[in-house]
Parts: sequence; C-alpha cells; structure tokens
Amino acid sequence: MLLQIILIKRVFRGVIDAWLIPCRRLKNTVIIHLRKHTFG
Repeated sequence: MLLQIILIKRVFRGVIDAWLIPCRRLKNTVIIHLRKHTFG
C-alpha cells in the first residue's frame, strides 16, 4: 500500500510539473509582450 501511494504521488508530481512549466513559460512570454506594448 505504501509503495503504491509513493508511486502515485511521484506520477502526480510529474504530471503537475509537466503542466506548470509550459504555463509559466507562456505567462512569462505574455508578460514580456504586454510590457513591450505598454512601455515600448
């Protein structure tokens, strides 16, 4: 049981990281574009 829980947590974390990293990159690019448009 314990091993299964650990495995599920690892998989879950991997999925969350796979989702969060592209989202962060997207947010960063959007912020950069907005800054260019507002201040540039």
